[in-house]
Amino acid sequence: MIDTGLARISRYSYRSKIQRLPVERISQASAKQRSGRCGRLGPGVCIRLYSEDDFESRLQFTDPEIQRTNLASVILQMKSLGLGNLEDFPFMEAPDPRMVRAGVKLLEELNAIDSRKGLTGIGRDLARIPLDPRLGRMLIASREERCIAEIAIIASALSLQDPRERPAEKAQVADERHRVYQDKESDFVGIVNLWKALEEKKKELSNSKFRIHCRENFISFVRWREWRDIHRQLMQLVERELGARANEVDAGYEAVHKALLAGLLSNVGFRNDQSEYLGARNLKFFIHPGSGLFNARSKWIMAAEQVETGRVYGRNVAKIQPEWIEEVGVHLVKLQHFEPHWQKRQGRAAIHESSVFFGLTLQKRRKIPYERIDLPAAREMFIRCALVEQNFNCKAAFFKHNRELLESLGDQQHKGRRGDLVADEEILFRFFDERLPDSVANGADFDRWRRKMEKTDPELLKLKKELVFGSSENLVDEEQYPDHMVSGSAKLQLDYRFEPGHPEDGVTAVIPVHQLNQLSADVFEWLVPGLLKEKVITLIRVLPKSVRRNFVPAAEYADRFLASAERKGSLTVELANFLCAIRSSEVSVRSWSDIAFSGYLRMHFRVVDGTGVTVGSGRQLERLQIQLGDHSSAVFHQIAKQETLKSGCTRWDFGEIPRSQVLSGMKGETVAFPALVDEGVTVGLQLFDSEELANATQEAGLVKLVMLRMHREIKFLKTITRGTLPITRCYERREAHPFMESDMAAGYGALNLDLIQRIIRTVFFEGKPEIRTESAFDERISGEKHRLVETAESLSQLAWNILDLLNQVEERLRGCPFNPVIVADIREQLSLMVYKGFIARTPSSAMRSFPRYLKAILHRLEKAVSHESRDLQATWQLAPVWSSYWNWAKGYPRVFFPELDDYRWTIEEYRVSLFAQSLKTPYPVSRKRLEKIWAQRG
Repeated sequence: MIDTGLARISRYSYRSKIQRLPVERISQASAKQRSGRCGRLGPGVCIRLYSEDDFESRLQFTDPEIQRTNLASVILQMKSLGLGNLEDFPFMEAPDPRMVRAGVKLLEELNAIDSRKGLTGIGRDLARIPLDPRLGRMLIASREERCIAEIAIIASALSLQDPRERPAEKAQVADERHRVYQDKESDFVGIVNLWKALEEKKKELSNSKFRIHCRENFISFVRWREWRDIHRQLMQLVERELGARANEVDAGYEAVHKALLAGLLSNVGFRNDQSEYLGARNLKFFIHPGSGLFNARSKWIMAAEQVETGRVYGRNVAKIQPEWIEEVGVHLVKLQHFEPHWQKRQGRAAIHESSVFFGLTLQKRRKIPYERIDLPAAREMFIRCALVEQNFNCKAAFFKHNRELLESLGDQQHKGRRGDLVADEEILFRFFDERLPDSVANGADFDRWRRKMEKTDPELLKLKKELVFGSSENLVDEEQYPDHMVSGSAKLQLDYRFEPGHPEDGVTAVIPVHQLNQLSADVFEWLVPGLLKEKVITLIRVLPKSVRRNFVPAAEYADRFLASAERKGSLTVELANFLCAIRSSEVSVRSWSDIAFSGYLRMHFRVVDGTGVTVGSGRQLERLQIQLGDHSSAVFHQIAKQETLKSGCTRWDFGEIPRSQVLSGMKGETVAFPALVDEGVTVGLQLFDSEELANATQEAGLVKLVMLRMHREIKFLKTITRGTLPITRCYERREAHPFMESDMAAGYGALNLDLIQRIIRTVFFEGKPEIRTESAFDERISGEKHRLVETAESLSQLAWNILDLLNQVEERLRGCPFNPVIVADIREQLSLMVYKGFIARTPSSAMRSFPRYLKAILHRLEKAVSHESRDLQATWQLAPVWSSYWNWAKGYPRVFFPELDDYRWTIEEYRVSLFAQSLKTPYPVSRKRLEKIWAQRG
């Protein structure tokens, strides 16, 4: 016997809460025990690799186990048996008080004891289970999660040494045999897989053959038998003590791992680095190399145990979601609330919530209703934001009355540039505060209460004029601050705003876009009578000092000027002439050329279209006329939108097609965009007022021209693109695009014809320079036609694959009663992606991702059966991004093709990341990235 004097001794660390296996010097008793082993069959020799002095300096006995292990089980049993506190028990060798406190903390983590250190219901059940408290807690949780069968297998496996053997001389072969049972997301699922595989083999093989099978697959037969015995005993225990039976249907991933998490809450980890995880209480650990997740780089994991050897390793690891930790460990999660704010769309105050678990941040900025945290504060914010500031979507009569009253009085305040004409907000707040009950803090509750109260008192919430008015004596003169201004033949509306620093502070002239080019900047220099004197005084005061001293006081000269001014032409020119005339001074208009007036002393312009939507704004009329001149002409002259230039052509008879051309009308000039159009059996040339629409119809016209030019090749393509009857019917059954313009949707729906269009677009036009001349057209055809057949075969196969997967999705939707919200979301997704004609309209580069998108839907439906709540949560997470984009696309003022928009496909990739992460995305995508891109788009 050779004795090194060292051994790995199991010690529980009360600081890190992990079971350590440090290499330590053994005690004298252990050394004597080792020497005794060598003489069992005959005289032997024990060689100690350390000195006798070293031996004499060692402890006489190894520390008792009660001083080296977690005491949670002992504390639990003592409380169950009524033996009092462990600290007061007369142990011969009492444990360290810090070890006792660590055991108590573990029981608190398992929710076995309450804040008064008394047993909870879970604690009483746990005391009846002769297992490690963590394993017992898993069994109790499995009763609620309905996964007793799986947890019993896992708990029994964790109670003994791993039945999988890994001899050093055959380590690689053993790893390959064991890899069959591994799961990429959970080592616990791997344990269940191993159990089921062995049970199946046990039924098929005799006892001796089964032993051979275990040996060949590096499974310890003895440990497997022990595993089976413990499992049987556990099932009896569960039925007897917990009154539960094993589930007959396999439980889902979430249910199983929530039950496991109940016993392993302090063993969770968040990936902090490439391979390092940050665990509870700032513990850093790594996934054990033998785990199936060693290279997975999962964001959140839990481990069955954390053991320190050379470094801290987590063994038996599984992926988890932070939401599960919040649900299972609700008694340990600490919530922080900050940044209360108003949400107009929801009609309620909200607050950000962060959840922290053992130092790990689970949620950073989750929005929750403010009334759940502070009802009085939420009620005050509702009154101020919704009722006082009227930042609320409400169609009630009182709300309209109050808004009109405040707007009319607000106009007086803005015109007079005074803040004392409208009542203070505190007066309005008290008005509503006295009427609303304490329980009303959001729009929904408010509407229910309002409808009930207005049945008896319709005037309850209507503001009174005498309450809102600060004083009626100082109302502004309408002649000094008119509502309209005349410039030539144009009568323009004037808006007033009193908000220093705001871009529209002062007077704003609202200009219909078709009148923009008719206006002269001179008339607007005169502002309105109420502000003109202040402007003239400012002009005098900013003159050079040598000139300015001749016109003191400035207000007196301003009055004299305004009394005699003809107000024709430029204000600065007329003022300069006036000052020169009365004092023989040289006052030049150039003296004011670089003056930056206060914002409200220069007219602000807002150019609007026919619907009142702002198309341009600023304080320099000339610049706006340059920016919007073409648009103004186009609207004013109403050039024929689709005036035909050529029609009925079967070849290129158009000469060179310019990008744009100027058309002369009876009141000016405007720009039009010529483009080819598909006329069915011929091609024509038409004018469009939109470059986007011209580009779209141009490509459709070019496709038709190619088909007319290459009719023989097209005939051959029809044989390649002919799909099977089920696939063809699937395509033809699709509805048209929900908001595609009818003239753009015409002609789509026949599978082989749409495929031929897509093939031609892909071969001749997709990603290539535009064609404007006959020579370029001929060169493109001769240079690319050799790719037709190859492209036709690949795109046809892609289309059939897409339609086959679409059939599977439709059958799945019909075959199982899913939540209506989930079904509606998927059907909307399909209607906007695989509609009738999508093959012709969708670029092949985007269409190649469709199989993955459809597989993601199938994967989603498969998971939704058992994880409906998780699917709904992901659906709600997606909804704002999805609805924002499509609402914008539907309301786009000109023709718009989402299929050509990269952002539209980024949203589809976001769907994959939410509902089918295993299918991967070609680039990182998240809601935060989408919102950032959307903000940059404006």
